[in-house]
Amino acid sequence: MTAASQGATNRRTGHETERMVVRWLRQVGWPDACTTRAKLGHDGWSAPGDVSFHPLIVLEVKAVQSGSRWPTWCRQAVAASAPGQVPCVVRRTRGVADVSQWRVRVRGWEWLTVLGQTPAREDPTYPVDHDGDDWPWLEVSMDELANAVAAVDRSGDK
Repeated sequence: MTAASQGATNRRTGHETERMVVRWLRQVGWPDACTTRAKLGHDGWSAPGDVSFHPLIVLEVKAVQSGSRWPTWCRQAVAASAPGQVPCVVRRTRGVADVSQWRVRVRGWEWLTVLGQTPAREDPTYPVDHDGDDWPWLEVSMDELANAVAAVDRSGDK
């Protein structure tokens, strides 16, 4: 396989993974979820991340076999996030068809302050160096992330 055809295959896989996340988000309550690529340029609309479903969340989607680039992806999500947004990175989990179970890394500070979630004692944390500071990131499932965002929405309705 040539480098060009491998790159095309990787892009197709990445785009399909983003669409899988969008379909799942629509099924669980965000009917306007879309890939940011799908809306790019329409009426000047743009959004950070790969998938847009809620203004609080900047969601980067990765479809690679190795998770060795988590720190780079996390820094990418932070760079795309505005103050008050939650940088998140979801990785398609090999062998797991159910998007709700895919692993998401979310920066611990925003998990606590923006989404109001207290990390469980058993939540694994991962330091990511950014500008000389280590930021702890938690690993949750897509289902846990969606439930946390929905809880914020519900609390705003009260």
